[in-house]
Order: sequence, then C-alpha cells, then structure tokens
Amino acid sequence: NNSTIHYALSNSKKITGLRGRWDVISEEPTVIYDVAHNKDGISSVLIQLNKEYPSSHYHFVIGFVKDKDINSVLECLPQNASYYFTNAHIERALSCADLKHMAADKQLIGESFDNVNNAITEAKRNASQKDVIVVLGSFFVLAEIDNF
Repeated sequence: NNSTIHYALSNSKKITGLRGRWDVISEEPTVIYDVAHNKDGISSVLIQLNKEYPSSHYHFVIGFVKDKDINSVLECLPQNASYYFTNAHIERALSCADLKHMAADKQLIGESFDNVNNAITEAKRNASQKDVIVVLGSFFVLAEIDNF
C-alpha cells in the first residue's frame, strides 16, 4: 500500500544501511558525507551545495582511488574552498600527498592527512558554525570514518 511505500522510501537509509549519499551528519557547522567520486557525482553535490548553502564557506575532505579520472574531478571543485586531502588504507588508494600535489595544479590548496578522521577533525576546527564540511570521494575513505 502507499503508506508502506512512502515509509520505505523515507527511511531507506535506515532500513538498508546504505549510507553516503548526501548524509547530513551534523549542523553548526553542517557536515555532509557523500561518496561522489566522479565528475558527474561531484557536479551534483556542488549543485546541491549551491542550492542549500549558497553563502557558506566550503571545506572539502577528499580522497580517491588511483583508477578514477582525478583531474576531471578536481577541475569541478571551487578554488575558493578549504581542502583536506586524505586517503583510505588500501592498495588502490591515491596517496593524500599525491592528491594534494594534483590539486595544487588546479589551484586547490589544502593540507594532507593520512587518516580521514584527522582530516575531519581539522576541518571542524577551522570551520565556523555557518560553514559546510563535505567529505567526498571513495567509498573506502568513508568506510574508515569512526562512528559512521
């Protein structure tokens, strides 16, 4: 029936355990987790950010695997944001140092962190209550977040 369908769709993340698509974790500052890791996914996140938080400063915690088209992803990201480059602890992961170097070529400036939790902590330390912290990239990076 319609009420069951409505309930299931409204609670799909809770029911299925599928996380990582525009998951708003907390407010003041707003913290969002999203597994967007390609140009189309990142573009969608940026459209949503500009729609919901148009006047906020953005802090991006990002990490990717090596086999993605990282340059096209980096070209989408705004230069006037703060960046925290990280990596998962798997063989396929692009190192945070390599990501930081690639990002610098696109004028995306930030620091590198070997642990995503440390990157998130630093982003929270630097963010004002009106800022938005977005953790983006590899499913593997989000999988290493404590208490997610």
